[in-house]
Amino acid sequence: MGKWYIQSAKSTCRDICYEIIQTALYFIGKGRAELEKMKMIKREHDIYSYILEYRKEKRSSPSMRDIASGVGLNSVSTIHVHVHNLMDKGWLQPVERMNRTIIPIDDDGV
Repeated sequence: MGKWYIQSAKSTCRDICYEIIQTALYFIGKGRAELEKMKMIKREHDIYSYILEYRKEKRSSPSMRDIASGVGLNSVSTIHVHVHNLMDKGWLQPVERMNRTIIPIDDDGV
């Protein structure tokens, strides 16, 4: 019983420390994108990298179907979920008045 309580306290302390570090990094100037970079899953990273490469080659945003075929998935709805997760995390930005256009934050002004 005592060990469970200590482990629970350690886990809570770890969570608190993580929140403090996140807040400190944000105010130091790393910004949200740097913090969320740690949270990007492999599939999201693959999709993000594909979007960057596609925009370098074709100078426009890929469609969901292009992204799906580019990363080896058949489901466009799965891509849709991952792209919106990347938008929520701040990695992609939709362009106002231009439907189906997304801009990665690391884009070099394509």
